[in-house]
Amino acid sequence: MSAPAPAPAIETVDDHLVYRALERGGDVLLLITSPFCGACKATRRAIAGLPAGVVDRILDADAGASPGLVADLEVFHLPALFLFRDGAFHRPIEAPPQIAALVAAIENAKAAPASEPP
Repeated sequence: MSAPAPAPAIETVDDHLVYRALERGGDVLLLITSPFCGACKATRRAIAGLPAGVVDRILDADAGASPGLVADLEVFHLPALFLFRDGAFHRPIEAPPQIAALVAAIENAKAAPASEPP
């Protein structure tokens, strides 16, 4: 029996590319991280191990290089995770950097109604 297919590759985006990437639709997990943040590195590693089908795409924005995005989403701590569905903000995701916890949080967010964007 083969191992499950991994999640899509993590795409790096910035203030200018993120909204264009979101316009492509689907379920998109957006990470806002920093290269100097240990928790961000752990979260990025866990997200890279998500099973295929949990989300369609994964975007990663460096908070320092994306101040507009940080302000738009009212990011106060890193890492910050958000689920977008078909280009629209759906909900923030809060989970420890463990694959099972992230999958559960994403699936719960998908099942819940959309929340107001920040």
